[in-house]
Amino acid sequence: MTVQGMNLSAVREIAGRFHRTGEDLQTTITRIDRLVHNVPWRGADADRFCREWSTSTRADVKNLVTVLEQISDQLRTQAEQQQGASDHQGQAGATPSGDAPSGGSPTGPTHQGFFGQIGQFWGAGLEWAQEQAGEVWGQVQEGAQQLQQSLWNSAENGLIGLNRMGVASEAFASHTVLELSQGRLPQNAEVAAFAVLMTGLGAGTVTNAVSGTDMGLFAPGRPQVGEPIRTVGGSAGRVGAPTDFQGLARTTTDAYEGVDGVRVTVTRNPGEPPRYIVSIPGTQAPISSISEGWSSNPNGRNWSDNLWAVGTGTTGFTEGAKEAVAQAIAADQAEHPGESYGGKPQLLLTGHSQGGIIAANMASDPAFAAQYDVRGIVTEASPIDCAEIPGNVPVLSLQSGHLGDVNPLGLSNPLGTVVPDLNGLDPSKGPGPFNASGDLVPQLDFHGENVLGVRESHPNVTEVDLGVQADVEHILNPFANHEQANYNDLTSNEVLPGTPAGDQVDQWAEQNDLSDFYSVDPGSTVTYDVPVGVTKR
Repeated sequence: MTVQGMNLSAVREIAGRFHRTGEDLQTTITRIDRLVHNVPWRGADADRFCREWSTSTRADVKNLVTVLEQISDQLRTQAEQQQGASDHQGQAGATPSGDAPSGGSPTGPTHQGFFGQIGQFWGAGLEWAQEQAGEVWGQVQEGAQQLQQSLWNSAENGLIGLNRMGVASEAFASHTVLELSQGRLPQNAEVAAFAVLMTGLGAGTVTNAVSGTDMGLFAPGRPQVGEPIRTVGGSAGRVGAPTDFQGLARTTTDAYEGVDGVRVTVTRNPGEPPRYIVSIPGTQAPISSISEGWSSNPNGRNWSDNLWAVGTGTTGFTEGAKEAVAQAIAADQAEHPGESYGGKPQLLLTGHSQGGIIAANMASDPAFAAQYDVRGIVTEASPIDCAEIPGNVPVLSLQSGHLGDVNPLGLSNPLGTVVPDLNGLDPSKGPGPFNASGDLVPQLDFHGENVLGVRESHPNVTEVDLGVQADVEHILNPFANHEQANYNDLTSNEVLPGTPAGDQVDQWAEQNDLSDFYSVDPGSTVTYDVPVGVTKR
């Protein structure tokens, strides 16, 4: 019987394969090292991959390279030994190296045992190497895909931020052109609001690019308007019919309690066309909240929207409010087919804080003004001197505390010594540019001062100082003075006949026929709550 000896060419080929596999794995290690250290991949997945590669996987693959080299060397050594033995046997007249002599060879069993072990090791080692290489390559591919996606997300969301900056610039330019066409110059409040807005949008752009997510910081919004919800006046506690100025002022307060949007109150008096009181609530978001106050609040009246409203003359909510008015009037007209408006529908726009700014911007829109007969605007705590309100629209601007006043305790304004006088100081009004005990917000429009330092004249705007409630909270807390509840208390309890504020309001109401919007028959009053919001994503 013959025993099969070592096939030298096959063994050398196997040794070469082991060696080349080791070299390939070493090249893979080098490439992955460069990927880990040089590619700008950040985040939890990147940290996990780098940690696993550095602490365990790289060492395992390196060990495999060493084992493959050792096996390759052993195979070459065995082949050389076999070659030497075969040459010696040939010289002694032995059979060719391919076959061992009959009767057995002292090296035959040893070679069989060795190659059996090598075969087993080769199969197991190759399988392990394939698994390790596959796992490493899978991680590399996953990392590359995540890196590619991360870079794409950063670029995509960064461009979203840049686009918003472009939209704001275009809106500010259009607003400025409109002003110039009306013979007006941009005002300091508008320029300041636009500068802060662009700073915020720039920060939002950087945040988007770094995070790879659209955070919506200082983003404008596309309006979303729902169907009008009809309520008969007096049938619900939160709906009242305005029978006097105090009742009319409460429509603004009640708007906060309705749906998140615009409230339209319809009054019908015998022999007169219907009239519509449009009430718009103000900012409803925590100023300290990035996600609600400065980012993507769906009600469309957060803090950054104030900057859009002042700096560009419009917001997503403003556009939605215009549509809400149209829908409410259409719903009301559908219930009274053939009823005459006596011309265009007659509107009275009211709003608190940002709601007043929105009302002023609505009236400033030539297209809106052409569609309706805006009989007047009543605002509370709203900086509106920078709005381009047509001169034929009378405005009643209610404020709690005026520029340079002395507070009710008889103490001079403590801010007068540290706050620069931005608008020129009127000595007759007190020692300081701001009233520390009053509402500071209505003063943020710099009283209509334009970029040349000249205050624009607004004869159609009547400012009424409601004073400051004589209690510690309102004397020392400007924020309490700005709240809508404070204005509701002031108009209910302080704006009375015989008081300075009451006489001013009565005079304005008489001059502008405000009583046309009072309800003679409260039971006939109908209210439409129209949901208005925005989407910023």
